Amino acid sequence: MIYLKDSYTKSFEEKILLVEGDKIITQDSSFYAQSGGQPGDKGVLEINDKKFNVINLSLIHISEPTRQAEISYAVFCLK
Repeated sequence: MIYLKDSYTKSFEEKILLVEGDKIITQDSSFYAQSGGQPGDKGVLEINDKKFNVINLSLIHISEPTRQAEISYAVFCLK
């Protein structure tokens, strides 16, 4: 996750892997996800000149037996 490398990042570009309803899934994010009682970041995703408010962010961690490390995906809930 980008925020682990630089918590002051204000913008990033990332390929969208899936859009499902009001959720967008990417493989990386500079948003901090809500965790351990600490609130997550709020912000805006801009896609094709349209702006969407991020109201929640979840992280999904997948560990595959064929990989050396787990894969993390960011799931953005939009408004």
